[in-house]
Amino acid sequence: MVDNINFQALMLKILFTAALFVLPARSFAQTPEPSVRDLSSPELFSAFLGELRAKASEEAAQKKQPPSEEAKSFRRRVVPAFNKATGRDLTWTSFMMLHPDKAAAVFTEEISISSSSAEAYLKRGTAYKNMRRYAEAVEDLTVSIGLDRGLEKGYALYQRALVRRLLARQASGSERDAFNADAFLDFGERLSLDPEDAYSYQGRGEIRSESGQLKEAAADYAKFFELCPDRSYADLVARGDVCRELALKGMAPKGCRPKKFFEKLSQ
Repeated sequence: MVDNINFQALMLKILFTAALFVLPARSFAQTPEPSVRDLSSPELFSAFLGELRAKASEEAAQKKQPPSEEAKSFRRRVVPAFNKATGRDLTWTSFMMLHPDKAAAVFTEEISISSSSAEAYLKRGTAYKNMRRYAEAVEDLTVSIGLDRGLEKGYALYQRALVRRLLARQASGSERDAFNADAFLDFGERLSLDPEDAYSYQGRGEIRSESGQLKEAAADYAKFFELCPDRSYADLVARGDVCRELALKGMAPKGCRPKKFFEKLSQ
């Protein structure tokens, strides 16, 4: 009887010890694989875009949509699919800033579906600007301007002006003057489409200040401070170099606060 009890106790001990090894192994085997997908290389990201394009093409064929709608459908899929594949939570704006190379690839794919999209050229040009590929940015933004006569044209003009200002800062002499002159015209044309675009007044005012047209620069800056929707940005500009130079000439418009700028420099 005692031997039988000892045998049962031994068997229970063996089973309990085995469970300590078997159950964790089984639990580990049932753990799902991570859902994060590697889209870091251009090749992997290109394959990912190919999958999305195939889905958009299939949907367009079923609905008998034109290429322009297929292109929009493709673009709408990208960021949600990218977030799902990589475990991220990006918006289009943050995607464009953090992954401008991937954004450029997206719009290249979209343009290959429909080459008449002013928005696609605008956004690819903006991505190229973020990548410092300025010549390609100007080229795309110019195409966008030629394709559109409304909202996209205005945005493209503003972005092209910014790129030309960046090119001017890298240049010197007559080449710098030429880039600034082109940017000046872009800001002006942008304002002819939207007279309340504060940021174009600021950009044009900077160029006028640099060229010695202080009265005109002061007028542009006055409009900027009147219209700027981002008060924190306006406050930053109010302490900037142009306001300081205008203050030194006694021409600072309402909104400039160069005194605080000088106080900050002296601290």
